[in-house]
Amino acid sequence: MRPHHDAIAERPPSQTRTFTETARRAQLVAAAIDTMAELGYAQTSLARIAERLEISTGVILYHFRGKDEIVDDVVSRAEAYMRPRIQAAPPDAPKLRASIESNLGCMAEYRTHITASVDISRRRELRSDVDPAVVALAIRGAIDGAGVRLAREPALDIDYYGQQLAALFEHATRPAK
Repeated sequence: MRPHHDAIAERPPSQTRTFTETARRAQLVAAAIDTMAELGYAQTSLARIAERLEISTGVILYHFRGKDEIVDDVVSRAEAYMRPRIQAAPPDAPKLRASIESNLGCMAEYRTHITASVDISRRRELRSDVDPAVVALAIRGAIDGAGVRLAREPALDIDYYGQQLAALFEHATRPAK
């Protein structure tokens, strides 16, 4: 058996991955997501992911350097889904609405991922007496709560939920005119 560092060094760059390697990476990411959803991030290890797939951790290490690289792959997918939707929002529209709705849309598209994040970086969109960190935490909680509902209620209209959630936070944080 080759040492761990050889497996990493020989991992092919993404542009030269074969169909099989791409499919295996997707399988590993899906297993990692399922494991994290079941056990939480802290309790998820490469060994637990490998156990779920009945493979060795060496197979995972051939494709990823570790758990954090798998998470980065998941986050990249969420960002790739959300970024164009947020950027496509009209210039005069609050980015908060586009962020919330695209986050929930991402959840609908990638039901088990639920890895998208909300970044309130534009303080001017918020009332001056509202702490952006508190708002971000509240939005994150509301979005995560939607994920729980979505898992339990497959018929949940996530688009409607997203519209209502966005309207709620827009109203609560809108600067006075």
